[in-house]
Amino acid sequence: MHTLFAKRPDPFYGQGVSDSQSTPPKYLCFCNKVSEELVITGIAQGRLKSRQDIYDQTHAGVGPCGGSCQGRIRQLLQSQHLDTRPTRTQLAPLPRDFIYAISLFNRRYYWETHEVLENLWMNEVGRIRSFYQGIIQAAASLYHVLGANPKGVIKLAQDALPKIGIPGDNPWKIDTGPLISSLNSYKTQAEEILGQARSGFDYRLLPTIELSPDLNVED
Repeated sequence: MHTLFAKRPDPFYGQGVSDSQSTPPKYLCFCNKVSEELVITGIAQGRLKSRQDIYDQTHAGVGPCGGSCQGRIRQLLQSQHLDTRPTRTQLAPLPRDFIYAISLFNRRYYWETHEVLENLWMNEVGRIRSFYQGIIQAAASLYHVLGANPKGVIKLAQDALPKIGIPGDNPWKIDTGPLISSLNSYKTQAEEILGQARSGFDYRLLPTIELSPDLNVED
């Protein structure tokens, strides 16, 4: 597949923008430093005809923030009457506050994740409500990992795991496998710490939650 770049662009200037310019480019995707000019040029040249083309060839819309620029990507495609539909089966719209919460989670702002998700959780019912609560409790458990509180880790991991369910068991089929694995590992580590079998947590196991670029985002 032809790609506009094979790796992430320069951390200060977008691809196709000269380093000699005195002002930074207008970024479409701040996570992966993809300039709006790059995407507009790709659309004009016929290389980028769909959301999937943009995700695959520029890496815009698939950063650790969870895709907060996907709305702007749709606008650029719509302006040229191109395909803005996701390539997978359309799911229920994903709230933008949830995307923001996952962005915080992936940057280890666990307390802030809890605060954002709590507003969503309080206004939901059924499986969505329990899934939100599971992510809230998972964030709290990981908060206690960073705070070296093994009892808190165990309690909240035990509360979170049944609500998160098996990987993909949520309204948006989000892969929670790495999160589940991490919670189980930290629960075991916490038990070992309390039993004086180890001295501390392995922070290398802190998980991220990846959101598919094909998810339908709430307008």
